[in-house]
Amino acid sequence: MHRTTRLSLCLLLAALAPLFPSQARADSAIYGGGPFYSGGTTVIDDLRASGFTTVMLWSVHVQSNGDLYLNDKLIVSNGGYVGDSGWPSRLTRLRTAPTSVTRIELSVGSAGATDFENIKALINSQGTGSDSILYRNFQALKNATGANAVNFDDESAYDLASATAFGKMLYDSLGLAITFAPYTQVTFWKTLKANLGDRVDGVYLQVYDGGAGNDPKSRPTAWASPSIRACGADTAATAPAATARPASTVA
Repeated sequence: MHRTTRLSLCLLLAALAPLFPSQARADSAIYGGGPFYSGGTTVIDDLRASGFTTVMLWSVHVQSNGDLYLNDKLIVSNGGYVGDSGWPSRLTRLRTAPTSVTRIELSVGSAGATDFENIKALINSQGTGSDSILYRNFQALKNATGANAVNFDDESAYDLASATAFGKMLYDSLGLAITFAPYTQVTFWKTLKANLGDRVDGVYLQVYDGGAGNDPKSRPTAWASPSIRACGADTAATAPAATARPASTVA
């Protein structure tokens, strides 16, 4: 997903792999960057009333020393949350009734970023144990955001060993589900899904720019995913209108 500031609407298309019939659901998600961090309660309340069920905090970038940024804002360093002190409470409000939002995901990576290269180097040097900087920083980020899942938007590294280790750390040790945001390299993503198994509960398939030729309805078995969501570029980065509607489910 490109790093330009924009929102992307991801529509769940109910294109389910035969192995996961119980996981069909009507759902919708929205990617957002700066406004979701610095827009205050006005943006949070717009999201609560929007009809979207998943909010994607986009993009989390992993530095070579393990520091975590949300776009250009440092939010986690040395195992501690160092971002806007009001953000955690705003994210708690996001899922406080009345609200349509039931899930928060942390999107890691984007086009032109070296996040997964940095993840690979950190795992090679420190591993993924509880004393590693990746573990400590993602634990701090989970605690601050209340996130349910981490979205893998790897568009350059495509390293199976480190991506598998990272996913297992997030799910097995930190209780974070995994989703993917692929647009190419089907073999990589299919193998990664096989490596991670049920830790992966969905795919946001990019159907714009480099992924413009992707068709979610024809790819559920190719992407080996319990559910395929089509992800397309949308509007400029402003708070979604309170009248925004959730996606319709299509067969």
